[in-house]
Amino acid sequence: MLADPEDVKTVFTGPADVFLSGRANQTFKPFLGERSLLVLDLEDHQRHRRLLMPPFQGERMRAYGTLVRDVTLRSLDRWPVGTPFPIIGPMHAITLEIIIRAVFGVNDDAAVERLRGLLERLAHSAHALLLFFPSLQRDLGAWSPWGRFVRARAAVDEVLLAEVRRARTATVGREDILAKLVEEGVRRGDPLADEETRDELLTLLGAGHETSTAALAWGFQWILGTPAALERAHAELRDVAGEGTLDPVCVPRLRWLDACVYESMRITPVAPMALRWLARGVSIGGFDLPEGTIACPCAWLVHRDASIHSEPRSFRPERFEEKRPSPFEWFPFGGGNRTCIGMAFALYEMNVILATVLQRARLRLVDPPSERVRRNGIILAPRDGTRVVYEGPK
Repeated sequence: MLADPEDVKTVFTGPADVFLSGRANQTFKPFLGERSLLVLDLEDHQRHRRLLMPPFQGERMRAYGTLVRDVTLRSLDRWPVGTPFPIIGPMHAITLEIIIRAVFGVNDDAAVERLRGLLERLAHSAHALLLFFPSLQRDLGAWSPWGRFVRARAAVDEVLLAEVRRARTATVGREDILAKLVEEGVRRGDPLADEETRDELLTLLGAGHETSTAALAWGFQWILGTPAALERAHAELRDVAGEGTLDPVCVPRLRWLDACVYESMRITPVAPMALRWLARGVSIGGFDLPEGTIACPCAWLVHRDASIHSEPRSFRPERFEEKRPSPFEWFPFGGGNRTCIGMAFALYEMNVILATVLQRARLRLVDPPSERVRRNGIILAPRDGTRVVYEGPK
């Protein structure tokens, strides 16, 4: 476990053929597939990353702002008024629908609900024990834990492969990430096979859904639980966004809200560490680590180091207003050549969702902010899901 930024830098900037992330992530293969970006290294990883990056860059990424806002507004209409509930629930539903529409390119409401049902069944069957104890990965029939997962995965595979084939027949006029991935493969003359594309869709689902859900629950906890931060967020929204329906174009100008997101992900990173398997012996921080060691730059420890971040247990977004930390002092999305490809999309999505809810809803936090966590696989979410009371629209 590495908690010194210099040691983190050694890992994140070290040779890709020595610090192997894919090798360290082999546990995920049964869940994400043999050709997932997370389990690949070297040339295979570079090839997949080249094809996956373009849809997540620049204005193309920001084109999804209206979708994120509209999905959030529809969710708000269904929130119970005056009754405490964990906000992680609606955040789960919002981020899942965004992935289905923005990544998979499914727009028909009935088709969205069908795919949502399949994906939720898959998520519920992929119990954390199956991840951490490979000995449980035995199909003993439809009622066994692994048997349920295998059948849920097969149902999702069938739908995703059909969507991949549909994308290959017609991408004109489509702006979803799947269509852009197919287009990029054709443009480069090096398209991913159907099964490779399916594995990457599952990876985007796994890496981009539960993480965003947990991060949003933490974000609401810290903002709602810090009156001064909430007051500044409301004032900024009035000044920048006005009183009408939020225009996502203005979201990049919400500097205070963005600082709140950065600070929330500092104090409670949802992925507490990155993993690298050492292909040969390396000296890090004065220790000689042999081949086969898994070196873990630990965001949870670095983010709470008082010599790096003053008052580390306090929610102080102002620390991010003027100065952004180095990528070895703040790295909730990993680092180096393995930085999450969806980082920009996730940060933008979080800002749009937070801005939409804070502008339109009167929310109250039920309990004081807490650092107590609930583990969901490798993701750390608030223990109580951030219980709030929705007091109605503004």
